[in-house]
Amino acid sequence: MWNALSILVLPPPSRQNFVHIVSGNTISSRDIFGSHIIPPLPPRGLFSSHYHAVYIWAVWSLVVMRWLLRLSAAVVVAFWVMEYVRVNYLHKAFIFDRNHLQVIGKEVIAQHPDGNSTAILMGVYDRLKEEYGDYINDYNEDDWVFNNAGNAMGTMFVLHASITEYLIFFGTAIGTEGHTGTHFSDDYFLILAGNQTAAPPNARQPEVYLPGDSHHLPCGYNKQYSMPSDSWALELAQGYIPTMLPFGFLEVVTSTMDYYTLAKTVKISAVNIVKNLLKGKL
Repeated sequence: MWNALSILVLPPPSRQNFVHIVSGNTISSRDIFGSHIIPPLPPRGLFSSHYHAVYIWAVWSLVVMRWLLRLSAAVVVAFWVMEYVRVNYLHKAFIFDRNHLQVIGKEVIAQHPDGNSTAILMGVYDRLKEEYGDYINDYNEDDWVFNNAGNAMGTMFVLHASITEYLIFFGTAIGTEGHTGTHFSDDYFLILAGNQTAAPPNARQPEVYLPGDSHHLPCGYNKQYSMPSDSWALELAQGYIPTMLPFGFLEVVTSTMDYYTLAKTVKISAVNIVKNLLKGKL
């Protein structure tokens, strides 16, 4: 009876092991757990075959539970190691300094008191290209793409993307509002034109960021934010950049169905990451 039940109800990879384990009237849990934590099986005939089937599935559930606990422990350990590396060592791979980028932004903004966003963006781009050379992508109007993330929609131009950093122009011609996302990286949002308002969940009044201000969103934190029309920023993220990608891609699947933009964004990001890896830049 036990052999038949084990063959019928257990998944194929486990049939042979369970036929061996449940042969007779008892189950030896040592082969599964390394210690006897499952009580002996009552003698045959005392319970119906339904009980025997349930008993087998109970044992199988405990096996699955053990592997889930192992997996959870592995995830916790991996997270701790990644956080330790991020805090203590990851900065050695950075090439951008948020304070220096803010200086560049303020100098270019000061050169355009009329607040012309196009002139400011191009002025910042020229300065970045001059200072960082091939680490900054060549400018092409066709490389601007939509970005839908956290229920906010804007447009972006990828200036640099690598494993540990990305630098982009991000903004909106008509205004947007949404969730910043919660990221395994620090995010610095330097306003170049327009403004940004932001608020954590316990705020009663908004934080207001004007041209020249840098909004720092620390690793693991999140806020609600909004930007009015003709607002643009230079955004620097430093940390584990690949962990941010699902936030930027998920709404394509769940909402917009804009697979062309997804493919274009993936191509730009992948080409940049590989190009910088070949240069030795993580």
